[in-house]
Amino acid sequence: MFKRHTSVISPPAYGIIRSAKDDSIFNGVTIPAGSDMVLSIYGIQRDEGTWQDAEVFRPSRFLDSWPRYGFIPFGLGRHICIGSRFSILESMLILACGRQRFRFAQADQEEVNPEVGVTLLPDRAIRLQLEPLA
Repeated sequence: MFKRHTSVISPPAYGIIRSAKDDSIFNGVTIPAGSDMVLSIYGIQRDEGTWQDAEVFRPSRFLDSWPRYGFIPFGLGRHICIGSRFSILESMLILACGRQRFRFAQADQEEVNPEVGVTLLPDRAIRLQLEPLA
């Protein structure tokens, strides 16, 4: 749940490019075959029409099912990122091992904003305070 919600707030890729296979009409706009389109994963996953209180960190929203196209941090369908499973498993393992040994707390409460590069990155270093568990 935690990893999924983290990917909603800050997906690894903020957008993906697709080419229209056929002529299409979307919301009254004609899209000719071969046109390139950018799909905003960042925007989709923060859509208030899909996610109530999209900006609120609430991992429990993943306890039940969620909208099929509302959570696509690694893309979708046959073009999904081939590293998606590895990334999810690796981050879950790191988090689980860390939680067995430490209590995590954010050292400061400054807001962190996304910075656009090849992927989304935090605009500043995020400092964590680690307390060893007894």
